[in-house]
Amino acid sequence: NYILMKKDFEVYKNIRQKANSGLYKYRTKQEIDSMYNWASLQIEQSKTHRDFFNIICQLSDFEGSTHNSVKLSNKIWKSILNEQEGYFPYPIKLVEDKWILNFETDEIPLGSEILSINGQKTKEIIKELYKYYETDGFNITGKRIGIDYNFSRYYRLHFGLQNS
Repeated sequence: NYILMKKDFEVYKNIRQKANSGLYKYRTKQEIDSMYNWASLQIEQSKTHRDFFNIICQLSDFEGSTHNSVKLSNKIWKSILNEQEGYFPYPIKLVEDKWILNFETDEIPLGSEILSINGQKTKEIIKELYKYYETDGFNITGKRIGIDYNFSRYYRLHFGLQNS
């Protein structure tokens, strides 16, 4: 429900502004305010908990602190843990700036470069997933390590369940 999401967002924003001593460590007040304005507009278009969660993750990532961890509620997390399908089915690994299949299948050889998934370039997908792995400042290397380990889960959180 949009109204509840808007209220939750305001609570989140107030807590961050009052209790996060490092809020402006990597970004200016103007940049942070601009990002919160963007988030407020995005919430107006949100339809699901996943949409809302993705907006909050984007805000937290923009702030740039490993101490700003964002987690799903236990109820939603338990529901996700019970899902049996709809995830990217193979582990991938970053090798020399390429996303490589880290699994052998009958259709795709081990070590094949994954160029795109469902018509979207892998490098663009990865940028969308950075928000789920918190690092300090602008550290992309740490984010890539986290994505190596959690790609299927992060892909699901961003794009929803995918049957192909």
